[in-house]
Amino acid sequence: MADMDDCLSSIEEPNKEQVSRRTCTKAFMKGHAIGRAVNLNTLNSYDQLKDVLEDKFQIWGELLNSNHKWVLLYIDHDGEMMIVGDDPWLEFRNIAKKILIYSREEVNRMMLPADFGF
Repeated sequence: MADMDDCLSSIEEPNKEQVSRRTCTKAFMKGHAIGRAVNLNTLNSYDQLKDVLEDKFQIWGELLNSNHKWVLLYIDHDGEMMIVGDDPWLEFRNIAKKILIYSREEVNRMMLPADFGF
């Protein structure tokens, strides 16, 4: 499980320049004002990610069980929102910029087609 101590925001390159390198990804849960940092590089699977998030947000058993009421989403490099688990784990670790936890109902509402008045 990642603490802020496990998260680096910059490293010193051999030429002594500071280069920004993100090691943690922020996770936000709908209804919670404060996000939690997760070091994806220390995890090996989506199940481990879900376990860590359940612990950090104190929603034990609500992401891993078959009747889960929460859905994991992420924001990628392009600012697009995607469902966690659609990409191979190693690819996800490199492209996820932010993780979001939304209720299943909220995700269903977001996926409804827009009403254009037709």
